[in-house]
Amino acid sequence: GRYRRLRSHRNVFSNGRSDGGRRATTTGRPIGIATARGRSQRGGGAGGKELAACVDSLGNLSLVSLCGEDDGGDGGVVARYDAFGRDLTTTDRESRRSLSLTKGKFVNRDVCSAVAMDASGRRIACCGRERETVLIDPETGKSMWKAKNLKPDLQTLLQHPVWSTALEFLTDPAPLTSSGGSTDLLAVGTAFRQLRIYDVRQGAAAAAASRRPAIKTPEGMIAHRVTSLCQLTPHHVAVGDAAGYLHSIDLRKVQAYEPPTSAGPNAAKLGKRGGVAGSGMADGAGGIGERRFVGPAGSVRSAALHPTLPVLACVGLDRMLRAYGTEDGRNMTDCVYLRQRLNAVLFCDDGALENGEAGGG
Repeated sequence: GRYRRLRSHRNVFSNGRSDGGRRATTTGRPIGIATARGRSQRGGGAGGKELAACVDSLGNLSLVSLCGEDDGGDGGVVARYDAFGRDLTTTDRESRRSLSLTKGKFVNRDVCSAVAMDASGRRIACCGRERETVLIDPETGKSMWKAKNLKPDLQTLLQHPVWSTALEFLTDPAPLTSSGGSTDLLAVGTAFRQLRIYDVRQGAAAAAASRRPAIKTPEGMIAHRVTSLCQLTPHHVAVGDAAGYLHSIDLRKVQAYEPPTSAGPNAAKLGKRGGVAGSGMADGAGGIGERRFVGPAGSVRSAALHPTLPVLACVGLDRMLRAYGTEDGRNMTDCVYLRQRLNAVLFCDDGALENGEAGGG
């Protein structure tokens, strides 16, 4: 093929050291890999190196060098942190890595569910079940900012459950600046059918910002668990869910959304694949989701926007790779069957798609 493998890592989450017959670092299943979009502007994390942030389900965060360097013979791993700031040197390691609220008589240890890195590479975001979204400094591993849950319910006075499942740093559409094109806005999708926008400013500007969501979608606007996010324009975000829907949401109209009030025999049809108005995602005028990208039939696990062309690609559990034109939104430009369940999609920077070469991008 055209591409070849440059290097590989056996296990970036484990240091391979033994402690009484057991590995010193208990690892979980890999969750995701995040890199900085503004590669040429990276001057931040870990001495300005090209880094990739890898996280597993237990919250182990590893920074891997993408420059082919092997610092200290650790397989290119520059640093290892705990995403949620827990002390992993104590003997009570298992209790610190389990959830406090579980059903049945089993211990659920999958606490981390998503990871993202801003365009400048100076902030890493992690979130999970019963874990609020945190921003981590890649140089020190310390928490720079932590989200705050919504206010308790006014009627029951109960706290809202926390389970963030998707992260996306919103970037500046202008050319990359000194900050790498990143902004202080973070989009978070939850398992409880919400899209939240946080203001993550630090320093002197943080006094005017709240750690609670600045914008959140109202109840009923999103019908299923959010699994992927992708910014399309400065005001539009593509939201993929577990039912196979992929919609474009205009953040400027979220607060004006009004849930449907249908009491007739057709009320049971709201939320079906043919009746997207039940989830607030009507195709055309009057809907918050201005358009739906028709096609995905399984859970949408990842969506990516081409850096220069108006092309959106998405993959999911239906084993299909689909590409859409973001200008019209409805037309599917390409569809490929890839034989296995897919979890991630990326665009290559070889310029083949811009030149119109077959199979490029």
